[in-house]
Amino acid sequence: MRHDLRLRTKVARMLIATLVLAGILLASATLLEADEETRRLLQALWVDTPTRPMLAPPFALPDVNGASIVLADLKGQIVMLYFWTTW
Repeated sequence: MRHDLRLRTKVARMLIATLVLAGILLASATLLEADEETRRLLQALWVDTPTRPMLAPPFALPDVNGASIVLADLKGQIVMLYFWTTW
């Protein structure tokens, strides 16, 4: 029975990961040059499509060592923000 629960948990995690990956791939298709049919499809899937590029507001965050990282210092580089929360 315990093995069955582990299998179900593993399958559920894989399903969630697959759905998240599919969402990321769909969201990456929301480029400003996306055609109208693609925009309608994404809006039907509740994916918000940008109408124009937006600048990120200036901010600073601590890194794992406690040093402050300022977004402006990373200009011209690819920046990936990873948000995590528990409810």
